[in-house]
Amino acid sequence: MKKSKVSLGLVSSLLVFCIWALLIVINQYQLVVENGEILPQNLSRSARLDDWEETENGYQFVFRVQDPETGYSLMRLFDEGEKPIVCNGDNVYGTIKGFNGLYLLPALEAGQDTYCITVDSLRTMRFYLAQSTYMSRSLYLQDLCNCALIAIMVIMPIYTISLYFFKSSEKYLWYFYIYQVVLLFWGVLRLFPEVNNTIPFWSDFNVVFVWVVSVMSLKYCMDAAELQSPKWLVKLFSWKYVVVWSALIFMIAYGNQTIRNMMNISCYFLCVLVMANAVTRKIKGAQWLLIGSILRTGLCPIIYWSSFRAILPQESFLYLILKWTYFIDLPFLLGGMLFINQKFAHQFSESERLAAHLDDLVAVRTRELEMAQAERQSMILNITHDLRTPLFVIKNCLGVVEQDPQALPEMLPVLQQRSEFVSSLTEDLFLLVKLQEGKLMLNQQRENLSELLADLGNMMSLQMGEKQIDFTQSLCPEAYVWGDRVRLQQIFQNLITNAFHYTPQGGQLSVRMELLSAEAGVRSGRFTGSAERAESEEEISGWVRVTVRDSGKGISSADAEHIFDRYFHTKADNKHDSTGLGLSIARELTLLHHGIIDFASWEGEGTEFCVTLPLC
Repeated sequence: MKKSKVSLGLVSSLLVFCIWALLIVINQYQLVVENGEILPQNLSRSARLDDWEETENGYQFVFRVQDPETGYSLMRLFDEGEKPIVCNGDNVYGTIKGFNGLYLLPALEAGQDTYCITVDSLRTMRFYLAQSTYMSRSLYLQDLCNCALIAIMVIMPIYTISLYFFKSSEKYLWYFYIYQVVLLFWGVLRLFPEVNNTIPFWSDFNVVFVWVVSVMSLKYCMDAAELQSPKWLVKLFSWKYVVVWSALIFMIAYGNQTIRNMMNISCYFLCVLVMANAVTRKIKGAQWLLIGSILRTGLCPIIYWSSFRAILPQESFLYLILKWTYFIDLPFLLGGMLFINQKFAHQFSESERLAAHLDDLVAVRTRELEMAQAERQSMILNITHDLRTPLFVIKNCLGVVEQDPQALPEMLPVLQQRSEFVSSLTEDLFLLVKLQEGKLMLNQQRENLSELLADLGNMMSLQMGEKQIDFTQSLCPEAYVWGDRVRLQQIFQNLITNAFHYTPQGGQLSVRMELLSAEAGVRSGRFTGSAERAESEEEISGWVRVTVRDSGKGISSADAEHIFDRYFHTKADNKHDSTGLGLSIARELTLLHHGIIDFASWEGEGTEFCVTLPLC
C-alpha cells in the first residue's frame, strides 16, 4: 500500500510537470513582430510587438502590412488612465479594460502600408497586436466565459449547501461550500475591474483572496480524503490550527509576490498528493478530485506567469485572455462536484443493496418461519394421531374390562404396550425440545465406548434371537470418549433398534468400530456432507467410528433427504411402531458430543449409519 501511494503521487506530480511543459511549448509559439518588419498577411490571432526604438518623442514601433484594408487593434498592458498613443501622427484614444488599454488603429490612407506607433513610456508594459475582429471577439468571449463561470459558481454552492442541509454528517460538504462562497465572492469582484481600481487596498484584498482559496481547497481535500492518521496531521488541519498557520505563513510571505505564488502552488501540489493518497485507499470518487487537482496545478503557469519568468520570459496573448478568464479553479470545482455525486451515489447504492439484502433476509426468515410453522403443525398432527390411536386402544380395552373383568389378563399386555408407547413418545418429545432449546445438560466424563456398545449388544441379543437375526459386533479393546453415558447409550440404542426393526427375519445386523488417526480423520470414510467434520478434525488428535449396518430394504432417495427430520417416517412397507423422533434425537445428541453422524443406503441391500466421535 505504501509503495502504491508513493507511485501514484509521483505519477500525479509527473502529469503536472507534463502539463507545465505543454503550456511552455504553446506559449513559445506566439508570433513576435520585430520593429520594422512586415506583418504577415495570415495574421489570424495575435502578435507581440518587440524591439521598440527610443526616440526624442518617446518609444516608437514601425510595421508594414500587406493588406492595408484589414483593421488592427493594439492592446497596451498595464496602462494607467486613458492615455493616448500616436499612430501615424494622430492621437488615438482607447477603451480601458481594467489596467489594459485597447486601441483601434485608424485605417491607412490610400497608398500607405506602414503604421508608426509612438508611446510615451514602456516601463513594464507589453503590447499585443491583432486583427480588430479577432481581438474584440476574444475579449467578448472572455467576458462571456467569466459570466458563465460566475453562473457555475452560483449554482454549485446552492447545490452543495442543499446536500449538506439534508446530510449534515458529511462535514466535507461544509468546507467545500465555504471554499465555493469565497471563490464566488472573489470572482464577482473581478468582473468589475474598473470599480476595483477605485477600492482602497484592492490589490491587498486580491492577494488575501487567492491565499484563502488555496488554503480552503487544501482543507477540503484533507477532509474529503478521510485521513485518520498521522494524528498530528489531522490535528494540524482542524479549523483553529488552519487559521493560525495559514495566517502566519501569509504574513511572512506577504511582501514578496514570487513567494506568495509559490505558497499557492504548494497548496495545489499538496491537494494532488492528498487525493493521490485517497485514491490508493479506494475512497469513492477521489479520482475525480485528483484529476481536478492535477489540472488546476498544471494550469498554474497561466495564472502565476510572473513566477515562471525564467522559463516563460514573454506572456502570449492567449495566456493573457485565459488569465483574465481565471478558469484555473474550474477543473477542481467540477472534480469536487463529481466526487460528491459519486460518493452520494455509492451511499445510495449501498443503501439499496442493504435494503435488498434485508428484503432477502426477511424473505428467507419468512420462509423459515413458514416451514417451521408447517413442520410444527405437521408434528402436532402426527403426535395427535399417534396419541389418539393408543389412547383409543386403551379406552376400548378398559371398556371391555369394565364389562367383563375376566378379560383383564387378556387385555393387560395390550394396555402395557400402548402405555409404554405413549410414555416413550412423551419422553422423546420432552428430550427433543430440550435439545432444540439448548437446555439439555450433559454429565460428561471419560467413557469406555467399547464397553458401552458391548452392554447394548447383550441387551439386544434376546430380541435378535427371537427374530433369527445374525447379530455381530467388531469392537476395539478400548476406545475412550468424553461424554454423557446415558446420552451416548441413547444414540446407539436408537440406531441399533431402528436397524433391528428394518432388518427382515433371518437378516444380518452388525456393529463395527474402528479407530482413525488425526491425519486420516473423517475424510478416510465414504461419508460426506457434514460441515462440522472439518472444524473438529483440526482440534482432535484421534477419532473413533461406529458403523451400524442392517440388511433391510434400504432407504429410498426421496426419504434420504428427510431421514433426520423430526417425526419422519419412511414410506417403506415394513414400518414399525416408532415415534419418528429417534434419528433426530440421535443426530442432536451426536452434535452435542462434537461428533458426526451420517449414513449410506443401498435400496434392496441395506443401510448403515456411521457415528464418528473424538477420542480422549
